[in-house]
Amino acid sequence: MSQGFTKAKMDIVKNYIISAINEASNKLRLNPEKIQILNSLEEWISSRENLNADIQVLKRITETSKLSIRLQDITNYLSFEKIDYKKFSEKFLEHSLFLVADLDFLLLSVNTLSFKKILNRVETLKSLKMEEQSHNLKIELDQAAEEFQKVQKAASGKRSMKIEKKSEPELPLIYEDPPKKEKRKLIEEERDFLYAPLKDLEELLQRMKKEDFRSSEVFRFSDIFEERLKFCKLHGLKELIDAYSNLAVALLLIYNKEMTVNKDILDYFRAAMIVVVTEIRGLDHDITEYRLRNQLFTESLKVYKGSQK
Repeated sequence: MSQGFTKAKMDIVKNYIISAINEASNKLRLNPEKIQILNSLEEWISSRENLNADIQVLKRITETSKLSIRLQDITNYLSFEKIDYKKFSEKFLEHSLFLVADLDFLLLSVNTLSFKKILNRVETLKSLKMEEQSHNLKIELDQAAEEFQKVQKAASGKRSMKIEKKSEPELPLIYEDPPKKEKRKLIEEERDFLYAPLKDLEELLQRMKKEDFRSSEVFRFSDIFEERLKFCKLHGLKELIDAYSNLAVALLLIYNKEMTVNKDILDYFRAAMIVVVTEIRGLDHDITEYRLRNQLFTESLKVYKGSQK
């Protein structure tokens, strides 16, 4: 009985994804070859016995990595989240909009022959023993550098639910172009300033899951990350700019009630935070998937901002 139910549920997931792809394709310029590629993709999805496992394999292939992350997010939404059926059609259109950029990237990266080879490669990779992927990498955001931990221990034992302005290093006033510094040295010198808000943001994200947060907190965080963004732009810290920008913009959209907090959004937040932590601490980890998720975060925010025009 449960096996039949599981199969029926997976069929619903497949049909939803195929319908979303069809909806997204209406916003793409398609020639006969691209139409054939999309048809092959839909047929492939429909024929999967274990779609989740196959999506994991697609992540390992450059041309399909961005699309596979989006498909996983959609699958997670349908499989694990509590669905609000009053807003179901609205969510479907949102997924379709996000798929436009992902499908466009795929169609620019493949032709009918190379895409067929990719789908065949999925079967080959499945037969091999899969190594632990970067999505299993867990970077604890509360494991700061030793000096930062000392600062935190020196603070009051009882944590406030809001951020006190005094605890935040101020952005220095600069009236002229700063002297050029080696980027790694600069990051080390400004480590507390760049890193400090992340621990408190992680706490806020935990409460966002339970809808236990105040709009004033969200606005404060948006302002904090906007300061970090300006600092990174000023000093040419390109590796941090997109992640800080995503955090600042997303928080402002949430504050303005232009974007709702859900599992996908929280996952995007954590991807951006992991990119920031890895760069600041100079960690030698493979975070390819998190970087891809951060790129998807950027594209998703463009959709949200575009819908507000």
